[in-house]
Parts: sequence; structure tokens; C-alpha cells
Amino acid sequence: MVLNFIFPHKGTAIILLFPFTIQKKGKQHWSHFPCCSSATQVAREGEIHYLRIVGNNKKDMATEEAFFAGDPVAWGLYETLKKELVWRYPEMEVRVAKTQVSFFDRLMFGCVSFARVRRKAEMPRHFITLTLGLPEPVDSPRIAVKCQPYPGRWTHHILLASNEEIDAELLAWIDRAHQFAQR
Repeated sequence: MVLNFIFPHKGTAIILLFPFTIQKKGKQHWSHFPCCSSATQVAREGEIHYLRIVGNNKKDMATEEAFFAGDPVAWGLYETLKKELVWRYPEMEVRVAKTQVSFFDRLMFGCVSFARVRRKAEMPRHFITLTLGLPEPVDSPRIAVKCQPYPGRWTHHILLASNEEIDAELLAWIDRAHQFAQR
């Protein structure tokens, strides 16, 4: 299957739910996809890519499916995590924004994004980054980055690349973040 991409203006993107291969067609060779100012896909002929949509306005990112479009592995990770959270916090609300999917139970207690929290060479091909706010630092090799934005609050970024990483230890951290957000 050959796909023709036409980008009439900056900010246009296409949702692809399957891998595609970049091909030359005539004199035109699309090697740069202007998805938006914050996310650009660079492609070379013959490479296989998943194009993740990142829109310029809120209606582009209205659903979780649109946020994870183009990365079915990350979508599966998110669905596994979300099922656990819905079971634990039935009143939980999910809000989709341009760069993250946030979890609220009155106040935000966590979010999922595609933030690269390690060097590119150390990142898995498919991942999600879970961000939690906790009252104290957690010392664990599973925590990719932690920082103290202000006294009494520690932000932790946890890289998730498989369903097995959504375990009792992670859920305990999420419970602690949920309790901390409700104070």
C-alpha cells in the first residue's frame, strides 16, 4: 500500500494505526513531516515508522485513542495501567491534553506521557512515562528521574515498557501519590 501525504499547512497530521514505509515518488521525497511545532517525524526512504499525532489544538487530542495513535504497544501499556487505576479509584477522571493524559480524583495524582526521561540510546522503542508527585523521594532503580520542585513535594518519572512493570510496587507508589494529592 502506498500512501500519499499532503500537508496543506503547519499543524496538519495524519493518524496511522499501522506501520508505513517511506517511499520516493517522482521528484518529491517527503523526508520531513511537519506535524506541529512540538513533535516532528523525520523519515528516510525505506524506514518503517509509526506516526503519532500531536495536534495544535485541543480538539485534535480529544481522546485517549488519538493521543496513543500510531503506537499500539504504548496504547496496550496505558490500557493495562488505566484498568488498574479505574478498579482502585472508580471516581477517577481522565483528561487528555496535548502532551499528557492526566488522572484526577478531585486533584491530579498522576499522568502518562511520552516524555523521554533517559538518553535516546537507553530508551526502549515503545514506552510510556508515568509521572507521580510524592511527599518524599523514592530510591529505586525503576525511577528514571526524580526532582524536588519545592519543599515537601517530589516529582518522579517512571519509564514503563512492559505490562509486567505494572506491579504491586508501582501500584503502591500510585496509591501514595493519590493519598498525597488528596491532602
